[in-house]
Amino acid sequence: ISLVGEEEAGKLIKKARYDDYYERGRALAEKLGNPKDLDSYVENVFIKSKSPVWVAPGYFAYRTKNKAVYRTSNWCFKAESLKKFVDKEMLEFLAEYYCVHDGALANGFNPDMKWEMTKNFLRGDDCCEFTFEV
Repeated sequence: ISLVGEEEAGKLIKKARYDDYYERGRALAEKLGNPKDLDSYVENVFIKSKSPVWVAPGYFAYRTKNKAVYRTSNWCFKAESLKKFVDKEMLEFLAEYYCVHDGALANGFNPDMKWEMTKNFLRGDDCCEFTFEV
């Protein structure tokens, strides 16, 4: 951070993480024949996946009436560890620039998927929560 400044370092971290998870989502979609629907995404990322890289323990996903999916994690080992070792300013930095993997994975799976992070452990919320829509 001291070499390039906080904002530039954040952008580099965000891009590296986003690109990595975007490619993982793209590879999964390609393996499945490039489905574009939300059901395929939910089934293959949240239900069938056993990968701790994609899905944090303690998560659940549920669908709303308007076909949006909310994904909530009630525990995150990274967030719990970070809260013990870094100050509040760094937690905000990490929430902004590090926590992009869920959205990147979704966009790799379907570039038209819309997502929003509505809660984040690192910002003091009681969970991490995302909304996904196609």
